[in-house]
Order: sequence, then structure tokens, then C-alpha cells
Amino acid sequence: MRLTESQKREIHHSIYEQVLQDERISLTNMAQNLGLARNTVRSHYNYMIRNEILLPPNLRLKMFDDLREYIYFLNFDKPVRVYQDLESDPRIIYHNVTSGAFNIVVSADSPIDFESHPNFRNCVLQGPRSDIYFPHISKDTYEEAFQKIKKKIEEDELEPGLLPTEFPPREVIWTDLEWKLFYDLKYNMRRTFTEIVKKYGISKWLFYKSYERIKKNCVKIVSFYPEKRLNYSDFFFVFKTDYETSLKDLFMLLPCSNMVCHVGGRMAAWINILRMFPFRDFFGLLHWMDDHEIIEDIMYSLAFFTPLALSEKEKPSRSL
Repeated sequence: MRLTESQKREIHHSIYEQVLQDERISLTNMAQNLGLARNTVRSHYNYMIRNEILLPPNLRLKMFDDLREYIYFLNFDKPVRVYQDLESDPRIIYHNVTSGAFNIVVSADSPIDFESHPNFRNCVLQGPRSDIYFPHISKDTYEEAFQKIKKKIEEDELEPGLLPTEFPPREVIWTDLEWKLFYDLKYNMRRTFTEIVKKYGISKWLFYKSYERIKKNCVKIVSFYPEKRLNYSDFFFVFKTDYETSLKDLFMLLPCSNMVCHVGGRMAAWINILRMFPFRDFFGLLHWMDDHEIIEDIMYSLAFFTPLALSEKEKPSRSL
């Protein structure tokens, strides 16, 4: 019997929940947990990965007093050319060309003097980032989640509060091997043990011991796009607000992958908006919050140029 779209969505969300709970769970154990045939789970899992409904689980570093990452929201002349110039800079973790209040977003593992670049125009915001906040994605539709957000904003009194920006001492100091494993697993925590052993010649015991130590210094990210990733438009936002914690909690209600962190006295957010959802409603609510002094200032840009190819260490590889 052919499944309805609602039944498929239910299975997709259940698979997402399984990976969220245990990022290295085998498809056999997943099928047992869900009470489904292994072939059914494998078919849906592969469909989700192939259509970017689910992305391989990622690792992002937590921030410590001796370990920082820096985020920049910048404007350049000829930003695509600048983007290409920056591709070879080993300090850069991520960069993206955008259109709006700023035209390049950069994440780096050390401070960078962008003002010396001949195409530099201005810097909108820069600074070390806080830890990243990422949602536990619900079964709500985008419309249902948006209405919940709207109701909370209009009917509840939001509590002021800024996102934590403390940088505690690092208790777990990684070995050289653990740093190498971090970079190997950063974009796909489901890489097979066999693949890792073949590369480093380590035992299963050492791998899992190192793996648990790596996770203590990281935030796990499981990206989920119920309507397929290509059906969302991603925006970068910079907010000046005294209600960072409350807004973070509200944005985390959106049923797809989003990120929030604190940078340089502002709240920075990467938010995916479903393309079938009326943009005027989403941005109208943001400006309503601006009018009601929940947000003091807002800047945003649409992301439109990202790498077409990942480096060898970042390419998704065979997974469990």
C-alpha cells in the first residue's frame, strides 16, 4: 500500500529523531526502534539524504577561553571576487556571499584584518561568537510554528535577557589524533569506523574513547528540512535587542534548521524561511517587534552564493 504524504513526513521526522538521539545509530537498530522493516528505513533514510531533507550530523566547536571563532558581517566591492580570494585563506572556516545590509559573511578561527583588502568598504559587525544554539525540530508545519511565535509575541510578556558570552576554561584538551578525528567527523559524524581505522590504524576502543572526548568540546548539529532544503531561503540577521534569549527560543520553534549566537554585542541568526510561506508575514512580524521596541535595530541579507564543492576533508563520505 502506498504511503500518504502525511505518513512519509511522520517516518522522516521519526528518522530525524533517531539520529538526533544517537548520531551513529545503525539503520538496523533504527528500524527496530521504529517498528519498521530495515529496507523501509534504509529507503527513507537514503531518500532524505539524497534530497537534503536530512543532512549528516555535524560538529561545531564550543567556545572556551583559549579557543575562539570569529564572525564578520562585511561589505566589499565585487563580493564574488572577494569570496574567491578568501577561499585559499586557511583561517577561514566558512564564508558566504549575501545580498542586503552586508554582502559577505565570514567565520574564522582567528582575527582577520579585512580593512587591508583593496575591495573593503565597511564592517557591519565583528567579534568572537558565543556557543551556537540549534533547534530540536518539531512536527509542526511552518504555518503552525509561525502562528505559535506570533501568539507568544503578541500575548506574552517577553523576558529580557542576553545570550551567555562566557568563555570557560577548556577541561578536555584534545590530542593531535583527536583534532584530526574532529576534522574528519566535523561534517559527517556517521563516517564508518572501518573508514577511520583504515586511515589511522587505531583500535575501536581508542576511536570511541577519543570520540566521546571530542563530543565534550562540541555542539552536535542535526540539520532537518522537512520540505527539502532547496525549498527554503536562508537569511542572515543581525539584531540589536535586550530580548536575545526570548527571541532565540522563539526562532528555535521554526520547524527547520536555524542557528543563533551572540557576536559583538548583537544577536546573530541564520534563519531558513520556507519559500511557500509568505515572506511579508515573516518580515512583517520582525518589523512589528521593531515598532514595539522588542528589537531596537535589525539588519539582514539573503544568502545566495555558497561553495559548489567541498574540500576533500569536508566531503560527505560513506556512513553507517
